[in-house]
Amino acid sequence: LLEQTRSGLDGALWAHQGGPATAIAAMAVQGRGTQAGYAAYARQLQAGRAARWDNEAAYQDWVRSVLAAFDRFRLLCAVREGDWGVAGLNRAIEQVLERQGLLRKDGEWYLGRPVMVTRNDAQLGVSNGDIGMALPSWADPSRLRVYFAQGEQLHAVSTARLAQVETAFAMTVHKSQGSEFEHTALVLAAQGGHVLNRELVYTGITRARQAFSLWSEGPGLLASAIGSPTQRSSGLLRFLGAPPAA
Repeated sequence: LLEQTRSGLDGALWAHQGGPATAIAAMAVQGRGTQAGYAAYARQLQAGRAARWDNEAAYQDWVRSVLAAFDRFRLLCAVREGDWGVAGLNRAIEQVLERQGLLRKDGEWYLGRPVMVTRNDAQLGVSNGDIGMALPSWADPSRLRVYFAQGEQLHAVSTARLAQVETAFAMTVHKSQGSEFEHTALVLAAQGGHVLNRELVYTGITRARQAFSLWSEGPGLLASAIGSPTQRSSGLLRFLGAPPAA
């Protein structure tokens, strides 16, 4: 069935079953073939550490390049908890980046931490689902601020004021709606239960512009998800080229 999705992508498609969750984290960093992973954003971080910024405009261009590189890839999960969920994979990706010397985690807030806002905050000018990056402040490089791209402008908020956020290397499929990435990977956990349905798979697939990777913890999870109806028609079976259920 997944092979039928190639017509909806500009690039490649991969499917994997089983194996350790650490393999997912390694792929998330390195990408697949020529398709993006988080190593691209990590390289932009390293370039910024070594740079001497002549002016704030040049610094802001670097911030935009980091945010753009991060948004080339996203790892989407069906569940939040467990090794194959958001929490476990966020930790695993951080560990891979640390081992490769691409990131140095020092407490909750560290340079290069990607975060997603989990609650609207009009006073801070951020909304639920916004993605930002913890980077040094232009005015005081010893302090971290979280930078958000808001159209052509950058919006920065002190880390001390951002309480309602979570690390965003991995996120749930639900939180990804409305976004697209060059390369998207969808992780189906065995503990997904009723969450694994055709709408979730369809949403994950349609987040990808060029390449899509599927990671399934066990056999039959994709078929079970596609066979689980949702309350509204998602068009998944047409997208996959399969006949509708009787």
